Amino acid sequence: MSIGIDEVRAFIGQLPDAAAVAQVQEAAARRLGELDKAAHDGIVAGRRARINDSLRPAFLRRLTGTVQERNRTGTRAGFLLDEESTRLLRTDPRNNRYRIPGGHQALPAAQQRHPGPLPGPDRGLTAPCTAGQGRAPTALPGGANSRALPGTNLVVLSRDTEGNGYSPFATYSNARYAPTYSDAVGEVYPLPEELEQDKELRDLYADGIPDSAVPALVLYPLG
Repeated sequence: MSIGIDEVRAFIGQLPDAAAVAQVQEAAARRLGELDKAAHDGIVAGRRARINDSLRPAFLRRLTGTVQERNRTGTRAGFLLDEESTRLLRTDPRNNRYRIPGGHQALPAAQQRHPGPLPGPDRGLTAPCTAGQGRAPTALPGGANSRALPGTNLVVLSRDTEGNGYSPFATYSNARYAPTYSDAVGEVYPLPEELEQDKELRDLYADGIPDSAVPALVLYPLG
């Protein structure tokens, strides 16, 4: 015999105290997590996807690309825009957040916090970046000036500290960085002026930004 929603509500209404209600809430949260995981198992690296119509800012909606690797907790994923979507984003007059150098045919969206869990396969992938308009770096580590490098030098980024894979530099942004996972691993967050100017961005980071966040130049690889 199945139990309907009316019976569930009636049962909750008869619970004797707050502790009992809290147990129901915990059970509901666990079940929601199970349903979310089942819905998102199809979002795997290498799969084609489309950003859904609920993502903010609106100029990112309906752009297409390829899902990249998820982070360690599985709550975030990279998203590489395809050539046509990169062109659309570059020329969209509403785009005052992503700096896309001319000549790049694919833009890697950063692995950033979603306002909710990863979307299901039928909704596309939402991967909002926190990038603002960036400024070109003027110096390289060790005191070497970037202008002194030959114009044909390719800037390449390592995937990790051990050099397990490399990818050419694609684009950059100004943001804030905080070591949220360890002393050497963290996340990037919007600049104060971006939050002040963009209500949707403030809503996205309504939980706040770590006090340890500092201004940073963020470099993104091509793949």
